[in-house]
Amino acid sequence: MAAFCYALLISLCVASTQVWAQQKPQATATSAADQTPQYKGGADQMMADLQRNAHYPAAALRAQVSGRVIVSFVVEADGSVGETHIVSSPSPLLNDAVLQAVKSLGAFTPAQANGKPVRGTLTCPVTFRMTSTTTSRAAALVLSSGPPVQPQALASAENTVVSKLVGFRDSTYNPDKKTTVIYQHYFTYDRQGRPETHRLDYLNNGQPASSQQLRYHYRPDGLLASKTSDHTKYVYEYTSTGQLSAILLSILMKDRWRLVEETRLTEKEVGKKSNRVVSLTMRKVPNNPIQDSTRQQYCAIDYTISAQNSIIKSAVLSYGYRNFERPTSYTFTQDTNPNPFEDLFVERWYQFELERSGPHNLVTETQNGRLFKAFAYTYDAAGLPLQCIISNGARQAYRVQHFAYADIVVPRARPLTALAADSVSGLRIYPNPATATTLIKAASVGPGQATLRLYNASGQLVRQSVHMVTTDFNVNLSVAGLEKGVYVVEVAGPTAVVKGKLLVE
Repeated sequence: MAAFCYALLISLCVASTQVWAQQKPQATATSAADQTPQYKGGADQMMADLQRNAHYPAAALRAQVSGRVIVSFVVEADGSVGETHIVSSPSPLLNDAVLQAVKSLGAFTPAQANGKPVRGTLTCPVTFRMTSTTTSRAAALVLSSGPPVQPQALASAENTVVSKLVGFRDSTYNPDKKTTVIYQHYFTYDRQGRPETHRLDYLNNGQPASSQQLRYHYRPDGLLASKTSDHTKYVYEYTSTGQLSAILLSILMKDRWRLVEETRLTEKEVGKKSNRVVSLTMRKVPNNPIQDSTRQQYCAIDYTISAQNSIIKSAVLSYGYRNFERPTSYTFTQDTNPNPFEDLFVERWYQFELERSGPHNLVTETQNGRLFKAFAYTYDAAGLPLQCIISNGARQAYRVQHFAYADIVVPRARPLTALAADSVSGLRIYPNPATATTLIKAASVGPGQATLRLYNASGQLVRQSVHMVTTDFNVNLSVAGLEKGVYVVEVAGPTAVVKGKLLVE
Protein backbone atom coordinates (compact mmCIF):
# COMPACT_ATOMS: atom_id res chain seq x y z
CA MET A 1 0.00 0.00 0.00
CA ALA A 2 1.00 3.65 -0.26
CA ALA A 3 1.50 5.73 2.86
CA PHE A 4 1.74 9.50 2.90
CA CYS A 5 4.36 11.38 4.93
CA TYR A 6 5.46 14.99 5.34
CA ALA A 7 8.22 17.35 6.39
CA LEU A 8 8.81 21.08 6.03
CA LEU A 9 11.16 21.60 3.12
CA ILE A 10 13.01 24.76 2.23
CA SER A 11 15.95 23.59 0.16
CA LEU A 12 16.21 20.09 1.59
CA CYS A 13 13.72 17.21 1.40
CA VAL A 14 13.67 15.16 4.60
CA ALA A 15 12.10 11.74 5.16
CA SER A 16 10.06 11.83 1.93
CA THR A 17 7.50 14.07 3.61
CA GLN A 18 6.97 17.59 2.44
CA VAL A 19 5.66 20.95 3.58
CA TRP A 20 7.47 23.44 1.36
CA ALA A 21 8.20 27.09 2.01
CA GLN A 22 8.99 27.88 -1.60
CA GLN A 23 10.29 31.41 -1.31
CA LYS A 24 11.47 33.85 1.31
CA PRO A 25 8.83 36.09 2.87
CA GLN A 26 7.77 39.31 1.22
CA ALA A 27 7.65 42.32 3.52
CA THR A 28 5.64 45.51 3.65
CA ALA A 29 5.22 48.14 6.35
CA THR A 30 2.12 49.78 7.75
CA SER A 31 3.67 53.20 7.28
CA ALA A 32 6.37 54.64 5.05
CA ALA A 33 9.38 52.59 6.08
CA ASP A 34 13.04 52.73 5.23
CA GLN A 35 13.61 49.21 6.62
CA THR A 36 11.30 46.18 6.56
CA PRO A 37 11.00 43.64 9.42
CA GLN A 38 13.97 41.29 9.66
CA TYR A 39 13.98 37.93 11.45
CA LYS A 40 16.86 37.54 13.87
CA GLY A 41 19.14 35.11 12.10
CA GLY A 42 17.85 36.06 8.68
CA ALA A 43 15.18 34.76 6.31
CA ASP A 44 16.83 31.34 6.05
CA GLN A 45 16.68 30.96 9.83
CA MET A 46 13.02 31.99 9.78
CA MET A 47 12.23 29.28 7.26
CA ALA A 48 14.20 26.76 9.32
CA ASP A 49 12.16 27.71 12.40
CA LEU A 50 8.95 27.34 10.42
CA GLN A 51 10.16 23.89 9.38
CA ARG A 52 10.66 22.96 13.01
CA ASN A 53 7.30 24.35 14.15
CA ALA A 54 4.98 23.22 11.35
CA HIS A 55 3.09 19.92 11.40
CA TYR A 56 1.06 18.35 8.64
CA PRO A 57 -2.41 18.08 10.25
CA ALA A 58 -3.70 14.53 10.71
CA ALA A 59 -7.14 15.48 9.35
CA ALA A 60 -5.53 16.88 6.19
CA LEU A 61 -3.47 13.74 5.72
CA ARG A 62 -6.51 11.53 6.10
CA ALA A 63 -8.40 13.68 3.59
CA GLN A 64 -5.30 13.75 1.34
CA VAL A 65 -5.42 17.54 1.21
CA SER A 66 -2.36 19.39 -0.11
CA GLY A 67 -1.49 22.71 -1.74
CA ARG A 68 -0.12 26.19 -1.02
CA VAL A 69 -1.19 28.30 1.95
CA ILE A 70 -0.30 32.00 1.90
CA VAL A 71 -0.09 33.51 5.38
CA SER A 72 0.28 37.16 6.33
CA PHE A 73 1.26 38.37 9.76
CA VAL A 74 2.12 41.57 11.58
CA VAL A 75 5.49 42.18 13.20
CA GLU A 76 4.87 44.60 16.06
CA ALA A 77 7.13 47.54 16.85
CA ASP A 78 8.67 45.52 19.70
CA GLY A 79 9.62 42.70 17.28
CA SER A 80 6.95 40.22 18.38
CA VAL A 81 4.51 38.44 16.07
CA GLY A 82 1.10 40.09 16.15
CA GLU A 83 -2.06 39.45 14.15
CA THR A 84 -1.95 36.58 11.66
CA HIS A 85 -4.39 35.64 8.94
CA ILE A 86 -4.62 33.33 5.96
CA VAL A 87 -4.57 35.11 2.60
CA SER A 88 -5.40 32.02 0.55
CA SER A 89 -5.55 28.30 1.19
CA PRO A 90 -6.66 25.13 -0.60
CA SER A 91 -8.37 23.82 2.56
CA PRO A 92 -9.21 25.02 6.10
CA LEU A 93 -7.66 21.77 7.35
CA LEU A 94 -4.20 23.24 6.68
CA ASN A 95 -4.71 26.71 8.15
CA ASP A 96 -4.22 26.13 11.88
CA ALA A 97 -0.90 24.36 11.31
CA VAL A 98 0.48 27.37 9.45
CA LEU A 99 -0.90 29.93 11.92
CA GLN A 100 0.54 28.06 14.91
CA ALA A 101 3.92 27.71 13.20
CA VAL A 102 4.04 31.47 12.58
CA LYS A 103 2.97 32.29 16.15
CA SER A 104 5.82 30.11 17.43
CA LEU A 105 8.48 32.14 15.61
CA GLY A 106 11.07 34.02 17.64
CA ALA A 107 11.82 37.72 17.78
CA PHE A 108 12.17 40.05 14.79
CA THR A 109 13.99 43.29 14.27
CA PRO A 110 10.98 45.54 13.58
CA ALA A 111 10.48 47.73 10.54
CA GLN A 112 11.98 51.22 10.74
CA ALA A 113 10.41 54.51 9.66
CA ASN A 114 12.38 57.72 10.13
CA GLY A 115 14.70 55.84 12.43
CA LYS A 116 11.93 54.61 14.73
CA PRO A 117 10.45 51.08 15.03
CA VAL A 118 7.01 50.64 13.45
CA ARG A 119 4.63 47.80 12.71
CA GLY A 120 5.32 45.81 9.56
CA THR A 121 3.73 42.93 7.68
CA LEU A 122 5.26 39.78 6.23
CA THR A 123 3.63 37.45 3.71
CA CYS A 124 4.89 33.90 3.29
CA PRO A 125 3.73 30.99 1.06
CA VAL A 126 3.91 27.48 2.55
CA THR A 127 3.18 24.44 0.41
CA PHE A 128 1.93 21.14 1.81
CA ARG A 129 2.77 18.27 -0.52
CA MET A 130 2.15 14.56 -0.03
CA THR A 131 4.58 12.03 -1.46
CA SER A 132 3.84 8.34 -1.80
CA THR A 133 6.31 5.85 -0.38
CA THR A 134 5.94 2.10 -0.37
CA THR A 135 5.12 0.88 3.14
CA SER A 136 2.80 -1.61 4.74
CA ARG A 137 0.44 0.99 6.23
CA ALA A 138 -1.77 3.64 4.67
CA ALA A 139 -2.46 5.46 7.93
CA ALA A 140 -2.01 9.21 8.08
CA LEU A 141 1.04 10.34 10.02
CA VAL A 142 1.38 13.10 12.58
CA LEU A 143 5.12 13.65 13.00
CA SER A 144 7.23 15.94 15.14
CA SER A 145 8.37 19.31 13.96
CA GLY A 146 11.68 17.79 12.92
CA PRO A 147 11.76 14.58 10.89
CA PRO A 148 11.80 11.40 12.98
CA VAL A 149 15.17 9.76 13.42
CA GLN A 150 14.59 6.71 11.29
CA PRO A 151 16.90 3.70 11.67
CA GLN A 152 19.41 3.08 8.93
CA ALA A 153 18.14 0.26 6.72
CA LEU A 154 20.12 -2.94 7.16
CA ALA A 155 20.54 -5.67 4.58
CA SER A 156 17.12 -6.97 3.55
CA ALA A 157 17.70 -10.29 5.29
CA GLU A 158 18.54 -8.56 8.58
CA ASN A 159 15.77 -6.00 9.02
CA THR A 160 12.06 -5.89 9.51
CA VAL A 161 9.41 -3.17 9.74
CA VAL A 162 7.36 -2.48 12.86
CA SER A 163 4.60 0.05 13.42
CA LYS A 164 5.32 2.66 16.10
CA LEU A 165 3.30 5.49 17.59
CA VAL A 166 4.62 8.84 16.31
CA GLY A 167 1.72 11.17 17.14
CA PHE A 168 -0.70 11.26 20.07
CA ARG A 169 -3.22 14.09 20.57
CA ASP A 170 -5.06 14.20 23.91
CA SER A 171 -7.93 16.74 24.16
CA THR A 172 -9.98 17.34 27.30
CA TYR A 173 -13.06 19.60 27.40
CA ASN A 174 -14.29 21.24 30.62
CA PRO A 175 -18.03 22.00 30.13
CA ASP A 176 -18.22 24.17 33.26
CA LYS A 177 -15.38 26.47 32.26
CA LYS A 178 -15.95 25.89 28.53
CA THR A 179 -12.23 25.37 28.02
CA THR A 180 -10.25 22.80 26.07
CA VAL A 181 -6.81 21.58 27.09
CA ILE A 182 -4.73 19.73 24.50
CA TYR A 183 -1.55 17.73 24.95
CA GLN A 184 0.10 16.94 21.63
CA HIS A 185 2.84 14.32 21.76
CA TYR A 186 5.37 13.36 19.08
CA PHE A 187 7.81 10.45 19.28
CA THR A 188 10.86 9.32 17.35
CA TYR A 189 12.80 6.06 17.63
CA ASP A 190 16.42 4.93 17.41
CA ARG A 191 17.86 2.21 15.18
CA GLN A 192 16.87 -0.49 17.64
CA GLY A 193 13.25 0.65 17.66
CA ARG A 194 13.48 2.17 21.15
CA PRO A 195 11.91 5.56 21.96
CA GLU A 196 14.48 8.29 21.34
CA THR A 197 12.71 11.66 21.62
CA HIS A 198 9.37 12.82 23.02
CA ARG A 199 8.06 16.28 22.25
CA LEU A 200 5.14 17.57 24.30
CA ASP A 201 3.15 20.65 23.24
CA TYR A 202 0.55 22.05 25.65
CA LEU A 203 -2.30 24.18 24.27
CA ASN A 204 -4.98 25.98 26.26
CA ASN A 205 -8.11 26.86 24.25
CA GLY A 206 -6.11 26.39 21.08
CA GLN A 207 -3.32 28.77 22.13
CA PRO A 208 0.21 27.36 22.63
CA ALA A 209 1.07 27.52 26.32
CA SER A 210 4.31 25.54 26.55
CA SER A 211 6.48 23.08 24.68
CA GLN A 212 9.35 20.82 25.60
CA GLN A 213 11.29 18.00 24.01
CA LEU A 214 12.66 15.17 26.09
CA ARG A 215 15.29 12.64 25.04
CA TYR A 216 15.51 9.05 26.23
CA HIS A 217 18.91 7.74 27.41
CA TYR A 218 19.63 4.04 27.99
CA ARG A 219 22.03 2.08 30.16
CA PRO A 220 24.43 -0.49 28.66
CA ASP A 221 22.04 -3.26 29.75
CA GLY A 222 19.21 -1.69 27.69
CA LEU A 223 17.20 -0.28 30.62
CA LEU A 224 16.06 3.35 30.46
CA ALA A 225 18.54 5.50 32.40
CA SER A 226 17.00 8.96 32.09
CA LYS A 227 14.64 11.17 30.15
CA THR A 228 15.75 14.77 29.90
CA SER A 229 14.94 18.16 28.41
CA ASP A 230 16.76 21.48 28.78
CA HIS A 231 15.12 22.14 32.14
CA THR A 232 13.69 18.80 33.30
CA LYS A 233 15.39 15.52 34.14
CA TYR A 234 13.89 12.14 35.12
CA VAL A 235 16.36 9.54 36.42
CA TYR A 236 15.41 5.88 36.87
CA GLU A 237 16.67 3.37 39.41
CA TYR A 238 16.23 -0.41 39.34
CA THR A 239 16.53 -3.44 41.57
CA SER A 240 19.19 -6.10 40.99
CA THR A 241 16.62 -8.05 38.93
CA GLY A 242 15.90 -5.12 36.60
CA GLN A 243 12.61 -3.94 38.15
CA LEU A 244 11.98 -0.19 38.18
CA SER A 245 12.32 1.02 41.78
CA ALA A 246 12.46 4.82 41.59
CA ILE A 247 11.76 7.86 39.40
CA LEU A 248 13.63 11.01 40.44
CA LEU A 249 12.49 14.34 39.00
CA SER A 250 14.90 17.29 38.98
CA ILE A 251 14.45 20.83 37.65
CA LEU A 252 17.26 23.09 36.43
CA MET A 253 17.28 26.16 38.66
CA LYS A 254 20.04 28.79 38.48
CA ASP A 255 22.39 26.46 36.58
CA ARG A 256 21.95 23.67 39.15
CA TRP A 257 19.74 20.60 39.08
CA ARG A 258 17.45 20.49 42.10
CA LEU A 259 15.56 17.36 43.08
CA VAL A 260 11.89 18.29 43.43
CA GLU A 261 10.11 14.95 43.46
CA GLU A 262 10.90 11.29 44.06
CA THR A 263 8.68 8.30 43.38
CA ARG A 264 9.55 4.96 44.96
CA LEU A 265 8.18 1.61 43.79
CA THR A 266 8.34 -1.31 46.20
CA GLU A 267 7.10 -4.78 45.37
CA LYS A 268 5.11 -6.47 48.11
CA GLU A 269 4.49 -10.17 48.61
CA VAL A 270 3.29 -11.96 45.49
CA GLY A 271 -0.44 -12.62 45.75
CA LYS A 272 -2.65 -15.38 44.46
CA LYS A 273 -2.84 -16.32 40.78
CA SER A 274 0.65 -14.89 40.19
CA ASN A 275 -0.54 -11.33 40.77
CA ARG A 276 1.97 -8.86 42.17
CA VAL A 277 1.37 -5.87 44.45
CA VAL A 278 3.58 -2.83 43.96
CA SER A 279 3.45 0.18 46.28
CA LEU A 280 4.04 3.64 44.80
CA THR A 281 5.02 6.48 47.12
CA MET A 282 5.62 9.98 45.80
CA ARG A 283 7.37 12.58 47.92
CA LYS A 284 7.77 16.26 47.15
CA VAL A 285 11.07 17.83 48.15
CA PRO A 286 10.34 21.14 49.94
CA ASN A 287 12.14 24.37 49.05
CA ASN A 288 12.79 24.83 52.75
CA PRO A 289 14.63 21.78 54.16
CA ILE A 290 13.36 22.65 57.66
CA GLN A 291 9.76 22.24 56.45
CA ASP A 292 7.67 19.62 58.26
CA SER A 293 8.70 16.30 56.68
CA THR A 294 5.21 14.83 57.17
CA ARG A 295 4.01 17.18 54.43
CA GLN A 296 6.45 15.76 51.90
CA GLN A 297 4.49 12.61 51.05
CA TYR A 298 2.19 13.61 48.23
CA CYS A 299 0.55 10.25 47.55
CA ALA A 300 0.73 6.53 48.29
CA ILE A 301 -0.92 3.96 46.01
CA ASP A 302 -0.89 0.15 45.97
CA TYR A 303 -1.17 -1.44 42.51
CA THR A 304 -2.15 -5.04 41.83
CA ILE A 305 -0.48 -6.27 38.63
CA SER A 306 -1.54 -9.36 36.70
CA ALA A 307 0.74 -12.03 35.26
CA GLN A 308 0.29 -10.26 31.88
CA ASN A 309 1.76 -7.09 33.47
CA SER A 310 -1.54 -5.15 33.41
CA ILE A 311 -2.70 -3.15 36.43
CA ILE A 312 -6.03 -4.63 37.48
CA LYS A 313 -6.54 -2.94 40.87
CA SER A 314 -5.32 0.02 42.85
CA ALA A 315 -5.84 1.32 46.36
CA VAL A 316 -5.18 5.02 46.92
CA LEU A 317 -4.01 5.38 50.52
CA SER A 318 -3.13 9.08 50.37
CA TYR A 319 -3.26 11.83 47.79
CA GLY A 320 -2.52 15.55 47.75
CA TYR A 321 -0.69 15.36 51.11
CA ARG A 322 -3.84 13.90 52.68
CA ASN A 323 -4.17 10.42 54.20
CA PHE A 324 -7.48 8.62 53.67
CA GLU A 325 -9.25 6.86 56.53
CA ARG A 326 -10.52 4.37 53.97
CA PRO A 327 -8.52 3.75 50.80
CA THR A 328 -10.20 4.67 47.53
CA SER A 329 -10.28 1.47 45.48
CA TYR A 330 -10.20 1.21 41.70
CA THR A 331 -10.53 -1.76 39.36
CA PHE A 332 -9.50 -1.85 35.71
CA THR A 333 -10.30 -3.99 32.70
CA GLN A 334 -8.31 -4.13 29.46
CA ASP A 335 -8.93 -5.36 25.94
CA THR A 336 -6.64 -7.82 24.12
CA ASN A 337 -5.30 -5.34 21.55
CA PRO A 338 -1.74 -3.96 21.66
CA ASN A 339 -1.20 -0.76 23.61
CA PRO A 340 0.75 1.67 21.36
CA PHE A 341 2.25 3.80 24.14
CA GLU A 342 3.36 1.05 26.48
CA ASP A 343 6.61 2.25 28.12
CA LEU A 344 6.52 5.63 26.32
CA PHE A 345 5.34 7.81 29.20
CA VAL A 346 7.88 7.24 31.93
CA GLU A 347 7.57 10.60 33.66
CA ARG A 348 5.45 12.65 36.00
CA TRP A 349 2.99 13.80 33.31
CA TYR A 350 1.73 10.24 32.97
CA GLN A 351 2.42 9.04 36.47
CA PHE A 352 -1.16 9.13 37.68
CA GLU A 353 -2.39 7.03 34.75
CA LEU A 354 -0.02 4.11 35.22
CA GLU A 355 -2.94 1.75 34.71
CA ARG A 356 -2.78 2.67 31.01
CA SER A 357 0.88 1.68 30.63
CA GLY A 358 0.44 -2.09 30.31
CA PRO A 359 0.51 -4.25 27.17
CA HIS A 360 -3.21 -3.77 26.43
CA ASN A 361 -5.65 -0.85 26.25
CA LEU A 362 -7.72 0.20 29.27
CA VAL A 363 -11.49 -0.27 28.72
CA THR A 364 -13.19 0.50 32.05
CA GLU A 365 -12.24 2.01 35.39
CA THR A 366 -14.45 1.70 38.46
CA GLN A 367 -14.15 3.68 41.69
CA ASN A 368 -15.36 1.99 44.88
CA GLY A 369 -17.47 -0.37 42.76
CA ARG A 370 -19.05 2.25 40.49
CA LEU A 371 -18.18 3.07 36.92
CA PHE A 372 -15.72 5.96 36.93
CA LYS A 373 -14.42 6.05 33.34
CA ALA A 374 -15.16 4.22 30.09
CA PHE A 375 -12.85 4.06 27.05
CA ALA A 376 -14.25 3.48 23.54
CA TYR A 377 -11.68 2.73 20.82
CA THR A 378 -11.63 2.75 17.05
CA TYR A 379 -8.99 0.33 15.75
CA ASP A 380 -7.09 -0.09 12.50
CA ALA A 381 -6.67 -3.38 10.63
CA ALA A 382 -3.67 -4.31 12.80
CA GLY A 383 -5.66 -3.83 16.02
CA LEU A 384 -3.95 -0.57 17.01
CA PRO A 385 -6.21 2.22 18.29
CA LEU A 386 -6.76 5.21 16.01
CA GLN A 387 -9.12 7.04 18.36
CA CYS A 388 -10.25 6.76 21.97
CA ILE A 389 -13.25 8.56 23.45
CA ILE A 390 -13.20 8.73 27.26
CA SER A 391 -16.47 9.15 29.15
CA ASN A 392 -17.24 9.71 32.83
CA GLY A 393 -19.39 7.52 35.04
CA ALA A 394 -22.52 9.07 33.55
CA ARG A 395 -21.29 8.02 30.07
CA GLN A 396 -20.70 11.65 29.10
CA ALA A 397 -17.73 12.05 26.77
CA TYR A 398 -15.22 14.68 27.87
CA ARG A 399 -11.87 13.56 26.43
CA VAL A 400 -10.80 12.49 22.93
CA GLN A 401 -7.48 10.98 21.91
CA HIS A 402 -6.07 10.38 18.44
CA PHE A 403 -3.18 8.08 17.56
CA ALA A 404 -0.97 8.07 14.45
CA TYR A 405 1.74 5.59 13.42
CA ALA A 406 4.76 5.18 11.19
CA ASP A 407 6.63 2.13 9.95
CA ILE A 408 10.09 1.89 11.55
CA VAL A 409 12.92 -0.33 10.30
CA VAL A 410 14.50 -2.41 13.09
CA PRO A 411 16.86 -5.41 13.14
CA ARG A 412 15.04 -8.64 12.43
CA ALA A 413 14.67 -11.11 15.29
CA ARG A 414 16.80 -14.21 15.00
CA PRO A 415 14.75 -17.36 14.26
CA LEU A 416 14.20 -19.65 17.20
CA THR A 417 15.05 -22.72 15.11
CA ALA A 418 18.52 -21.36 14.37
CA LEU A 419 19.07 -20.57 18.01
CA ALA A 420 17.98 -23.99 19.18
CA ALA A 421 20.11 -25.78 16.57
CA ASP A 422 23.17 -23.76 17.62
CA SER A 423 22.81 -24.51 21.33
CA VAL A 424 25.91 -25.69 23.15
CA SER A 425 26.59 -26.82 26.67
CA GLY A 426 28.09 -24.70 29.44
CA LEU A 427 24.97 -22.74 30.50
CA ARG A 428 23.18 -23.28 33.81
CA ILE A 429 19.70 -21.84 34.45
CA TYR A 430 18.17 -22.17 37.92
CA PRO A 431 15.34 -22.27 38.81
CA ASN A 432 13.96 -23.57 35.54
CA PRO A 433 10.93 -23.30 35.20
CA ALA A 434 11.01 -19.77 36.65
CA THR A 435 8.21 -17.56 37.96
CA ALA A 436 10.00 -14.39 39.16
CA THR A 437 13.77 -14.53 38.70
CA THR A 438 16.27 -17.11 37.56
CA LEU A 439 20.04 -17.36 37.89
CA ILE A 440 22.03 -17.53 34.65
CA LYS A 441 25.53 -18.99 35.04
CA ALA A 442 28.05 -19.58 32.25
CA ALA A 443 31.70 -20.53 32.22
CA SER A 444 34.34 -19.87 29.55
CA VAL A 445 32.62 -16.82 27.97
CA GLY A 446 35.08 -14.22 29.30
CA PRO A 447 36.86 -12.34 30.63
CA GLY A 448 35.49 -9.13 29.17
CA GLN A 449 32.09 -7.85 28.10
CA ALA A 450 29.28 -10.39 27.71
CA THR A 451 25.76 -9.84 26.40
CA LEU A 452 22.74 -11.68 27.79
CA ARG A 453 19.81 -12.02 25.37
CA LEU A 454 16.40 -13.60 25.85
CA TYR A 455 14.29 -14.60 22.81
CA ASN A 456 10.64 -15.65 22.79
CA ALA A 457 9.13 -18.55 20.83
CA SER A 458 8.82 -16.35 17.74
CA GLY A 459 12.51 -15.52 17.83
CA GLN A 460 11.94 -11.93 18.95
CA LEU A 461 14.43 -10.35 21.33
CA VAL A 462 12.55 -9.52 24.55
CA ARG A 463 15.38 -8.85 27.03
CA GLN A 464 19.00 -7.78 26.60
CA SER A 465 21.69 -6.65 29.03
CA VAL A 466 25.47 -6.18 28.98
CA HIS A 467 27.74 -7.34 31.80
CA MET A 468 31.45 -7.33 32.59
CA VAL A 469 32.87 -10.80 33.30
CA THR A 470 36.04 -11.45 35.26
CA THR A 471 35.83 -15.20 35.75
CA ASP A 472 32.36 -16.77 35.38
CA PHE A 473 29.16 -15.16 34.09
CA ASN A 474 26.69 -15.00 36.99
CA VAL A 475 23.52 -12.87 36.55
CA ASN A 476 20.01 -12.85 38.02
CA LEU A 477 17.43 -12.50 35.24
CA SER A 478 13.93 -11.14 35.97
CA VAL A 479 11.08 -12.82 34.08
CA ALA A 480 8.42 -10.52 35.53
CA GLY A 481 5.99 -9.37 32.87
CA LEU A 482 6.88 -12.15 30.43
CA GLU A 483 4.16 -14.38 29.06
CA LYS A 484 4.27 -18.05 29.98
CA GLY A 485 6.16 -20.23 27.56
CA VAL A 486 9.55 -21.37 26.31
CA TYR A 487 12.38 -18.88 25.78
CA VAL A 488 15.94 -19.14 24.50
CA VAL A 489 18.72 -17.72 26.67
CA GLU A 490 21.93 -16.66 24.94
CA VAL A 491 25.14 -15.46 26.59
CA ALA A 492 27.65 -14.08 24.07
CA GLY A 493 31.11 -13.36 25.46
CA PRO A 494 34.55 -12.60 24.02
CA THR A 495 35.55 -16.26 23.91
CA ALA A 496 32.31 -18.23 23.50
CA VAL A 497 28.55 -18.13 22.92
CA VAL A 498 26.36 -20.43 25.02
CA LYS A 499 22.62 -20.99 24.72
CA GLY A 500 19.87 -22.84 26.47
CA LYS A 501 16.10 -22.98 27.02
CA LEU A 502 14.12 -21.37 29.83
CA LEU A 503 10.51 -22.17 30.76
CA VAL A 504 8.55 -19.29 32.26
CA GLU A 505 5.49 -20.22 34.30
